[in-house]
Amino acid sequence: MVVGEKLLFAETAFYDRTQAVEMEVKFSGISQAILDQFPDNQRTSVEPFLAFTDSLYIKRIQAQPNVPVGQIKLMKT
Repeated sequence: MVVGEKLLFAETAFYDRTQAVEMEVKFSGISQAILDQFPDNQRTSVEPFLAFTDSLYIKRIQAQPNVPVGQIKLMKT
């Protein structure tokens, strides 16, 4: 899985289809050697959040099942 890749949550992840499913993730141990393996566009977008740490926190929100991938929200927390 690529950082920031948007995959849909399965319909079974929604206990209540009227409520969004949220997931928070912590990526830790992100060294310069790991960053150097990222494609340029991903490295450029991630590096500012790693200025004083080796961890990146991301929150992912999918409002309902079967939405277009473009409607999934990813944000730094």
